[in-house]
Amino acid sequence: ASLLFALAAPIVGPLLASGFAPAEQQLVIRLMWCLTPALLLYSLTLVLKSLLEAEKLFFVSQVSSGFLAIGVITSVILFAGSLGVYCLPIGMCIGTSLQVAWTAFWLSRSGFRYRFTIQPATREFRRFVSVLWPGFVGALIMSVLPLIDRSMASHLEAGTVTCLSFAERPMSLVARFGLSSLITALLPTFAAIAVHEHPKQLRATVSQMLRILVFISVPLGILLAALRVPIIAALFERGSFDADSTLLTSSIFAALAIGLCPLAVTVATSTVFKSMQDTKTAAFLGGGSCLVSKVFFNFILIAPLGAVGLALATSLQYTASSLLLLVCLRKRLEGLDLRPLLSTTVKVIAASSIVYLVVDWIVQITQLPPLGVCLLGSAVGATVYLALAFLLKIEEL
Repeated sequence: ASLLFALAAPIVGPLLASGFAPAEQQLVIRLMWCLTPALLLYSLTLVLKSLLEAEKLFFVSQVSSGFLAIGVITSVILFAGSLGVYCLPIGMCIGTSLQVAWTAFWLSRSGFRYRFTIQPATREFRRFVSVLWPGFVGALIMSVLPLIDRSMASHLEAGTVTCLSFAERPMSLVARFGLSSLITALLPTFAAIAVHEHPKQLRATVSQMLRILVFISVPLGILLAALRVPIIAALFERGSFDADSTLLTSSIFAALAIGLCPLAVTVATSTVFKSMQDTKTAAFLGGGSCLVSKVFFNFILIAPLGAVGLALATSLQYTASSLLLLVCLRKRLEGLDLRPLLSTTVKVIAASSIVYLVVDWIVQITQLPPLGVCLLGSAVGATVYLALAFLLKIEEL
């Protein structure tokens, strides 16, 4: 797959950067070639991480994610002057190499040994293939989504692709180290319940997990949207990243932040289906609905809203997918009661709306530096939300 990625670069690169000048399109191709080893190494890392998580070694699995940043930062410090932008893919190659070494070390410590063998005649292998291929298709669908955004954004004003990328970084951190970590930790529990065929226990666990996700992710997304300008300013506003860049990036960031809850529900429900060895529903209904709704909302919103429309389309895409997967999950579990989830959602949205007004007012009146505004707004917002959750008697508190 990595080799095909490299061979396809001269064809795919110009398509992804169709709005760029020919010289910039050639740069995209060369950067794709430089990233080929990183693709191979990162793929291997994902396999090794999944084995660590199957052994419930979540901490060492998640720590490996930091090596990617370490590799890139080190490469920038050492090679930026001599290699320019090429130091970034080189840094990714260094970082993914460190990831493989780290995960392999801890797997060997846990007693893991690998022996290459393929037994296609066995029932287990056939079951493995039947579960694997829909997941592969679903992953392929989801990987196309950011490419669609990049391609469409390349036709907008200069700097739009960069602002889109900057806005996605803090959101990916929140999703990866917050919500995804929680859901990853729950996967072995779901799998064990599903394997032992305890439908009543599975329904109760899934219902509780969804309510907790809503209780956490809705106010978190609203808080991030309210603090959008100080967050982006504190993280990125320096050098060529000026106040105008902050305004555009923060608007994109806010549009992504309001989709945090639908994203969490989509990933969580997909995880439940996978724990029951049903990868087809997650791939074809979950991933397929994401692709169709993303293209639909992109074409509707990009003309009036530009890059912000692309980000808002992402939030709406996850909203459509989460609703569809919830309906399918309710049918699959034969009696999943969604009324407590609806009740919790209404109360949480009401409390979060007040939090937004309070925090937005703080952002408008305070004279603190951006980092101080973020800390003050987060503290006040969390306090107000918890107080309102108590008054509204939200059980998940």
